[in-house]
Amino acid sequence: MDGSLFDNSKKEEHAEIVSLCWAIWNARNQFVWDNKKSSVDRVLTSMRQYLAEYSKAQDFFTQALYQFVEHRDGAQVWVRPKNSAVKITVDATIFAESSSYDIGMLARNDKREVICGRLESYPSNVRADFAEAMAVKEALSWCKLNKWHEIVLESDCLSVVQALRCSIAMRSPFVILLGSVERCSRR
Repeated sequence: MDGSLFDNSKKEEHAEIVSLCWAIWNARNQFVWDNKKSSVDRVLTSMRQYLAEYSKAQDFFTQALYQFVEHRDGAQVWVRPKNSAVKITVDATIFAESSSYDIGMLARNDKREVICGRLESYPSNVRADFAEAMAVKEALSWCKLNKWHEIVLESDCLSVVQALRCSIAMRSPFVILLGSVERCSRR
């Protein structure tokens, strides 16, 4: 592609186009892998959610949260874990129109081979970061069930990663959930 699609459009339009493509791709995967059909409304709702998350990530005040960022954070390519480790990639998707969310987990070995995957749906209206934190919590429980002791956990939710790394005690449902994630990870 020569980039001509974006040559005459604005930055906001780029974000809308990319968000729509992502939502269509996600709907396609749900159809191919789970035989779930998505309505146009559901795809557009997903697009709006992705766009809102993107906009939030671009916000100037959000940039102040980068104090807990480490060297490999934000890697654009998959990074191989050490030989004996299992790498778990987690993600969550919010479906506002049905007041539900899905979490997905994928376990791979150091050869990039898929060991197994898991998808769960929850009938609850939650914030995106809370859904992502639930995905991390469920992934740790999944690791314990499968007796995987050496794991690398990968998430695309910066606020969850930073909250897990933060040593400041705070009180909110989100932070309390993350506290249970930390306790689960130590077992």
